[in-house]
Amino acid sequence: MSKPTMPVVADYVTSRIVRRIRAWDSRHKFVDLDESTQNIIREVDPYTLTSSDRVAALCTSVDYIVDHDIPGAIVECGVWRGGSLLAMLLRLRQRGIVGRDIYGYDVWAGMGPSGFPYQPTDEDVLFNGTSVQSSMNPGRLGKTIYERIMPKFTHFKPSRDDVYALLTSTGYPPERIHLVAGPVEDTIPAHAPDTIALLRLDTDLYESTRHELEHLYPRIPVGGVLVIDDYGYWKGARKAVDDYFEGHRILLHRDGPSVRFAIKQQER
Repeated sequence: MSKPTMPVVADYVTSRIVRRIRAWDSRHKFVDLDESTQNIIREVDPYTLTSSDRVAALCTSVDYIVDHDIPGAIVECGVWRGGSLLAMLLRLRQRGIVGRDIYGYDVWAGMGPSGFPYQPTDEDVLFNGTSVQSSMNPGRLGKTIYERIMPKFTHFKPSRDDVYALLTSTGYPPERIHLVAGPVEDTIPAHAPDTIALLRLDTDLYESTRHELEHLYPRIPVGGVLVIDDYGYWKGARKAVDDYFEGHRILLHRDGPSVRFAIKQQER
C-alpha cells in the first residue's frame, strides 16, 4: 500500500486547519459585541440579507448620532423586508429614544422579477462584469441570477404594510414611522425629511443612487452618517457615488468588500 504523497498530506492538513478556523469563527464571531447588539442581530436576521457585521455597524452608527446629538431622521432607501431599519429602530429603543422620525423608501409591490422597478442602464454592472440587464434573463436552469444565488431575496416579496407591521410591532411610535412606496425619483425630495442624521442607501443602480445623493446628502448636517451598501458590488452605484462626491471633502471608510461609511465633514 503506497503512502500518501506530500501534496495530499498538505491538502489534508490545510483543510483541517481551515475547518477549525471556520468553527472558531462561528463560535466567536460576536466576541467583541455586547449582548444588546447580538440580540438585535439575531432578531433582524430573518428580514435582511445584511451580514451580522454590517448590522452591528448600523447599531454603532445609531449610537454615534445619539451620543453626539446629531439632529435629524434616520432614512433608508431600499428597504425590502425592513431588516436594516428594524435594527436601527431597535437600537433607538434600547437607548430609550422614541422621538426620531424613521423614513423608508422602496417600491415593494412594484418590483419586477429582476428586483428593480425600472430598466437598468449601461452603467449598472455587477462587480464581476456581468451587466444587470443580463442578470435579469433566465439561464439554462430557467432562473435568473437572483433566483439562483439569492433565494432568500426572490422568495419574499414584502409589501409596505408588511414592513410597517414589523416596525410598529416593536412599540416605536407609529406616527414616527414613514414608509414611502414608489421609485425614489418620484418620491424624493417631495416626501423627504428636512434634516437627516443617518442615511443608508441600498438601491443598487446608478440613477437611483445618484438621485438620492443629490437630494438627500445636502440634508445631512456636519457629523451625520452616510452608509452606501452597494459600493463594492454594484459598479453603477459606485460610479454614482464617485461622480457625486468628485470635488467634495469626504472619506469613505471600507466595511468589507461592499459597504462604505462616511461621517460628513465641514466643506472648506
